[in-house]
Amino acid sequence: MGLLCLNLALSAHAPLGFGLLVYPGNHLVLLNTSRLRRSNQVDQELNDDAPDENVDGPFSRGSIIRIRLKNFMTYKSVELHAGPYLNMVLGPNGTGKSALVCAIIVGLGGDPSATGRSGQLNEYIRFGCPYAQTEIELFNPSGDNYVIKRKISTSGDGKSKSDWLLNKVPKKLSEIKELISSLNIRVSNLCQFLPQEKVVEFARMNPVQLLENTQKAAGDENMFTTHEKLIKYSDKIKELRKKKANLDQQLATDQHLTDRLIEAVERVREKEQYAEKLSWLQKKKPWLEFEQVRQEYVEAKANLERRVKEYEKSRSQNKPLEEKVDKEKAAMNKAIAETKASLEELKPSIHLLRP
Repeated sequence: MGLLCLNLALSAHAPLGFGLLVYPGNHLVLLNTSRLRRSNQVDQELNDDAPDENVDGPFSRGSIIRIRLKNFMTYKSVELHAGPYLNMVLGPNGTGKSALVCAIIVGLGGDPSATGRSGQLNEYIRFGCPYAQTEIELFNPSGDNYVIKRKISTSGDGKSKSDWLLNKVPKKLSEIKELISSLNIRVSNLCQFLPQEKVVEFARMNPVQLLENTQKAAGDENMFTTHEKLIKYSDKIKELRKKKANLDQQLATDQHLTDRLIEAVERVREKEQYAEKLSWLQKKKPWLEFEQVRQEYVEAKANLERRVKEYEKSRSQNKPLEEKVDKEKAAMNKAIAETKASLEELKPSIHLLRP
């Protein structure tokens, strides 16, 4: 005997309770919280005495209220009224438990490959029937419930086509998906909807994938997008920090190079200043030499003038002595001349006196 557990409050945080679908003999029977009618090969209805009303309990927006299938896989006609809590289906293999899962995926516009079975819609049509039909009623707390009906049929070329109705109004698949998305129902999310064929795939999910799918399943529609933005912002921060580190390193390198260039520029400027000063000194050297010679000349001239003045002063002071000396020299010269003249006069007499 197999067991299928369904929390049909796909889009909300519904409290856990129990509703049972039990399979006695060849039929699935609803106990406690739900009602199931199924037609067997002779289209016999079961559980006619089951109550029409769902058990009391809080349904969340988007919770599955009712599922009705016609010519879908193993079912010729079946209708399920779900309870607000955990719903369980028990039965032997091959009695249609997984077909209910496939019906939810296909009936809510999910990708058929999400069932883990066939990706061709026409393979969900009961053998020998021209079409298959799913009808799923979703809880709407603010008005009439959403009743989504899908009719799958095959065309002459063997291709399948689908007709959609929302509360008996024809709709496009994109409009149905928009409604399903607004109800936060994601049948392809293994953390929200896990067919048994996808258990292995679920077990292979890494922690990051589990977190992302859990956010999509349990959080509101903004949680995952907000988390994605945070991840992008975090990656951007890491990128900016990396760029900042690179820029800081480049800045340090440029600063070191700038310091070296500043030192080189200072040395060049200092050299230029020394060269300019040397050129100025070289130009000034002749002038300094001239100025030194001129100064020496001025000093020598002043010294000469001073000595001349001293000489003139001494001369003026010695002039009477000079005049006296001149007179005495003149007298001496006169005396010498007179003496010479006397000697000349005496020379003849002297010759006469010689023996």
